[in-house]
Amino acid sequence: MLVLQRKRGEDIVIGDSIRVRVLTVHGSSVRLGIIAPAEVLILREECLTAAGPEGEAAPGPAPPGRAGATCGPGSARPCPR
Repeated sequence: MLVLQRKRGEDIVIGDSIRVRVLTVHGSSVRLGIIAPAEVLILREECLTAAGPEGEAAPGPAPPGRAGATCGPGSARPCPR
């Protein structure tokens, strides 16, 4: 595991096409923004099991700009909590 320290507004670049930016930090909560090609499936860990073993998307509409989202706002099923 690679461990990095970033401040608000700083980025991490993964490969040629994925960028992760620290948007806000509030106590122990960090809000991240992710820029990636539409074909890259991006899930919170708790949504990974909801996606199934092969990472198939749940039926129903995905949020605008994020085809392949499997749970959460705009999806057919909420993420498990």
